[in-house]
Order: sequence, then C-alpha cells, then structure tokens
Amino acid sequence: MHAPGYPSARTKALHALLGAPLLGGALGGLVSRVSHATRRTFVAKNVHYHAPEMMSEEEVDQYARIFESLEGARVFTRILRESLVPSEHAALIAQARAATDLPPTLLLFAREDVMVPPAFGPMFERDLAGSRLVWFDDASHFLQVDAPERTVREIFDFDRESATLST
Repeated sequence: MHAPGYPSARTKALHALLGAPLLGGALGGLVSRVSHATRRTFVAKNVHYHAPEMMSEEEVDQYARIFESLEGARVFTRILRESLVPSEHAALIAQARAATDLPPTLLLFAREDVMVPPAFGPMFERDLAGSRLVWFDDASHFLQVDAPERTVREIFDFDRESATLST
C-alpha cells in the first residue's frame, strides 16, 4: 500500500503530471532518451538514504540503468501512475476500514522519510485494524539500507509474534 491513500499536495501534483495525456504517455520515451549523466543526476537526487555516502557509484549506475530502455522507463512511469491514483487508494483504505479479518500488518516508518511523509504512519495504523507501527530514527525511505539489521529483526519478531497469536 502506498501513502497516496492519503493524498498530499505533492502526490496530487505528480499524479496530474503523470496523468496528462501527452506528457504522461510520452514520459517513458523522454526519460529513455536523456543522457546517462542526466539519469544518474536524477537518481542521486531522488533515491534518499539517511546517510547519502552509503550510496555507491555502482548503485547510482544500477538505478539509472532502469531508465536506459524505453520499456524500463515506461514500466517505471506506469508504476508511478498506478501508485499515485488517489481514488484507487481511497477505495482500498475504505475496504481496509470495513474489513474484520485483516491479517496482522507491520508498518515500518522512518521519521526522516522524504518520499512518504511520516505523518502517514499513524493514519495507516488507525485505518488498518491489528496493525503495528514501528518507527525508525536515523533512517529514510530505504530502511533496508539505512538500518538493515533492525529492519530484519522487526520483521522476524513481528512474524514470530503473529504466528504465536494465530495458534
């Protein structure tokens, strides 16, 4: 589930841009035609680690390569568009609120996430019955990079506790 279930001004603006018939449809083609240096700059500015020095030049290149092919750029654009349709997420959240048999849900949120506003964490916890919100300090959007040991520990602990509750 993506945070656009709780649309912000940034989400609405990006969705409008991606949904524009000419730009939204052509964006993948445009992105695949820009230079590798431009793609690297985009990646370096938009992939947020808590400690930027943790991102290696090799990682920047790997992320940038996604956009080299027209298909890769189109798939990325489509994923963005699909994940930013507020009406779809509003319906999903309404469904979650009404559900009585949701599986246990672990919500991992970083206080310094610049991509998914931390304010959305308590909203998800409120709307997903049986969920548990866990906060990470000194981390950003990529928890598995910023705090890998703790991320794994939280997931395994939650899985173990959930299994105990279900037996």
